[in-house]
Amino acid sequence: MGMSSRKLRLTFCEEAEASLHRGNP
Repeated sequence: MGMSSRKLRLTFCEEAEASLHRGNP
């Protein structure tokens, strides 16, 4: 479950960064 958690965290981080770049909350 470590790998899955890691991937999920990466996706979340990437989505958050994309949101910031887009200017969305």
